[in-house]
Amino acid sequence: MNLNINSPSSHPEQVPPRTSFRMDSSGPDYKELDVHLRRMESGFGFRILGGDEPGQPILIGAVIAMGSADRDGRLHPGDELVYVDGIPVAGKTHRYVIDLMHHAARNGQVNLTVRRKVLCAGMEPRAVARVGD
Repeated sequence: MNLNINSPSSHPEQVPPRTSFRMDSSGPDYKELDVHLRRMESGFGFRILGGDEPGQPILIGAVIAMGSADRDGRLHPGDELVYVDGIPVAGKTHRYVIDLMHHAARNGQVNLTVRRKVLCAGMEPRAVARVGD
């Protein structure tokens, strides 16, 4: 995910400095989900994004088709990674999380806890019209 918070704006004075980026992902609008994955020959089947700036969350990027995460079905792009094998990763660097994942790969499995935004009650996802309908 490319978080370009330094893009031009009609109100440049309101753009926060990059190092102040924070994501408040606690509270009733979020749920946590525990996911156990076994490593396949191609890996765990997802990409990790974020952690490049202080306070930036670690996010699930692409879920690789037919990989372990895809077959499991519970990880979604944009999920915030909270724990890797019981170790908290909030506020940690991208490199730190990658090192934890390499350790998990050597063990052949990983336990992840992710946090996901929950739609408010009564809100329905918008229907997507097909071309020609």
